[in-house]
Order: sequence, then structure tokens, then C-alpha cells
Amino acid sequence: MPAFRLRRMIRGVVFAIALVAIWLGVFALTAGLPWDAPLNSGKRLTLEGRDFLVRSGTGKLGARGLEISAFGADGTALQTARLGRARSEQTPILRYRISDFPKTLELALIFRRSDAPEDVQSISLPAPILPEAAVDLTRLPQWHGEILEVGFAEYAAGQVVAPDNAQFAPFRIERVSLQARSWSEIFPRLLSDWFGYRPWALLSISALGPQLETLPTSSMTVAIGIGGVLSLLAGWLTLGWSKRRLLQASCVTALGAWLLLDLRWLDDFLSKHRVIETLYADKSWEERAKIQPDDDTLRAAAELSKFAAEVGAKRILVTGDSQYTTLRLVYFLLPLNAAPMVSVLAASPGGIVPADTLIAVLGNDAKYDAEKHSLQVAATTLSVVPVHEQGALRVYRPSESAR
Repeated sequence: MPAFRLRRMIRGVVFAIALVAIWLGVFALTAGLPWDAPLNSGKRLTLEGRDFLVRSGTGKLGARGLEISAFGADGTALQTARLGRARSEQTPILRYRISDFPKTLELALIFRRSDAPEDVQSISLPAPILPEAAVDLTRLPQWHGEILEVGFAEYAAGQVVAPDNAQFAPFRIERVSLQARSWSEIFPRLLSDWFGYRPWALLSISALGPQLETLPTSSMTVAIGIGGVLSLLAGWLTLGWSKRRLLQASCVTALGAWLLLDLRWLDDFLSKHRVIETLYADKSWEERAKIQPDDDTLRAAAELSKFAAEVGAKRILVTGDSQYTTLRLVYFLLPLNAAPMVSVLAASPGGIVPADTLIAVLGNDAKYDAEKHSLQVAATTLSVVPVHEQGALRVYRPSESAR
């Protein structure tokens, strides 16, 4: 064999080894895996479907696991399993095999710790798109100490699917395990991290954005960027590329990375689009308008609009149990003259409210003192009289002393 061919072959082998080392290192760094981690996890707690108890909803034990067939009366399903006293730092990797999980539902991990046995901790998980999903629970601040119990809760995807329109579909819990970190779980973790399905979340009344209250995810963009640059550097050093060849390889790498990231984004978008089609495609525009992820707020707005028309109110100040609920209530009240109460009171230090104004409280902890006829909203006390109440909706008018 000619010497130049031998050198080329040796360089090719060195380049291949360098690529493997680079991408394994990038993936390990992205996954937060220590370099001294073992190849396979020695510490593992495994739960089969039969180990879970159905706390809410309907389920039965089948040949391949626990089959969940219906929600409970509260519109949720819940399954739990006892662990004894498992140390969280010894088993931070959660792997779960759940088959046929419907994307119209949210999947949440719940668990209890020995230091707070009465408190239930929860976090949203990516729905499994592969036979098995894996996540790193060390990214969750609540995951510490001794874990007594773990489980799953399923419910209509928050702010996306109306609870009455969740279109529940049966699914099966086959196997769940908690294990120590190891090199063998890098790829399952990153696949779940980057490709696991997460529902859309609403950041405001009209904007769709990144998910909230979920486990933080690693950046696929950063990983591919670092790996691509290091791979180009390895090719230049080991294969002796010319500047022209390096430029060509850089262009091809950049184009390939862009296509990969764009296809990943497009796949996620199409998955979310299919969920929306499942919920709304076979319905008329009138029916779609009535399907809201927060239908309680919509019903409260309809009741409030009707009452405001009856009493001839010129303005409505609203407050809800969250900023999202408050803004949605204002949105549903359009075209009435409605505004968040806290914002209006901040601009009116004296707390003066006109007589033709209604004050609406929806599920808020604003306290009404019947003896003093006063309503405590944030740091402001208003003199009011109650005029209407239905469910979580309370409506007041300013009293004479408030003007």
C-alpha cells in the first residue's frame, strides 16, 4: 500500500475517533453528565404498572401494565406508588414507559418527600413519543431528600384544551424507574429533552410561547453549534484541509445544522397543530368560539356582562386569582369598558371609584368585611356593597363613603 494512502487512512481513522469523542463530550456536557459516571447505572428502583394504585379516574391492571380508561369526577386521573425511603441524589434519572398517551392531555410527575409528607410536589413532564422517556430530576429544585411516593397526574393541557373537551383516550403505564446517572442514559435523556412533546402554553391572552412550569430543557441549538465547530476544527487539524476545503465544509455543516434545527421546530409545530385539529377541525366556527381552555372564566364573563347590562354599569374593574385570569376576564368582557382593578387603583392613590362602576372578583382571595362593608384588594381598602354573586364570581358597587 502506498505511503500516502496509508497516511490518508490513518488520518481518516483519527478523524472518525475525534468525531466520536467530540460528540460524546458535547452530549455529556449538554446532559450534565459527570465524566466519572459509570457506563451503566448500578442503582435502580423499578416500578411495574401493577405497583401503582389508581387514586383518581378509572383503571385496571392488564397484561402489559396499568390501563387508565377514564378521568375522575374532577376531570383528572392520578396514579401513585410507594417507594419507602429512596434517596433523591442517588436516583435522579426518571425513566417512564407510558404507551398511547394522548397529546390533548398534560402529564405531570407528582411526589412526596419525608421532610414534608403532607405536601405534594408536581412538575409537568414531556409526553413520551418513543417507547420510553427519560428526564433528569436534578433540574427540579424540589427533588431533594428522601422520596416516599411518586406518581403521575393527567389532565387537560393547561391553557390549551378546555377541560370539557379534553377528548380523553385510554393509555397504559407499563414501567417506571428511578436510577443513578450513567453514560448509557445520555441518548434517551437528550431524545426526551429535545423531541419530547410539550403542549403549547399561553404567555398572555393572545400569545403562544414556550412552556411554563416544566423541567428546564437543554439547548439543542448550542449543542449542535459547539459540536459542529469542534468537528470542523478536528477535520482541519487531522485531514489537513485547505482554506477552500474548510470553507466548503463550514458551509455544508451550517446548512445541515440549520436544516436539522428547522425540521425539529417544524415537527414540533406540526405535532401541536395536529392536537388543535383533533380538538376543533370537525366543529363550526360558533362551536369553536365556545371552546375555551378557561371556560369557567368565559361563563363568569357572560354572567357579568348580563348583570352589567341590567344595572347600566359604565365601567367594570376586575380581579382574578391570577394575572392570566384577570386579563382573560377583561378580554372576554369586550367591548365593555373593563380594566384590571389593581392597575386602576395604582393610578388612583385615594381609591376613588365612580358610582357607575362595578367591582368584580373572580376566585380571588380579596376579602370582604361584611361589618365594615369593605373590600381588601392588594394594599387598598374599598368601601363597597355586594350586589351579585354566582359561584366564584362576586360583584360589588362602591358605597357612598368610597366616593
